[in-house]
Amino acid sequence: MSYAEKMLGDLGVAEDIVQETIIQAWRNMDRLLGMEGSVKGWLFTVTRNLVVDWVRKPHMRREVVGVRTVIRS
Repeated sequence: MSYAEKMLGDLGVAEDIVQETIIQAWRNMDRLLGMEGSVKGWLFTVTRNLVVDWVRKPHMRREVVGVRTVIRS
């Protein structure tokens, strides 16, 4: 969680990323248990990739548009 939060600076988004990482681990459990590498390393790699994907999403590039209030009498 702290790894994702440090990269994103947003606890809520970090929680979503970690949740998706756990889902991917669950879906790949047989492969994870049979691999020779580190499960921890795999989890960090998946987390990093999900963070990169999230940052690249178009919603991150939106411009903030001001709100104009119209008062009618």
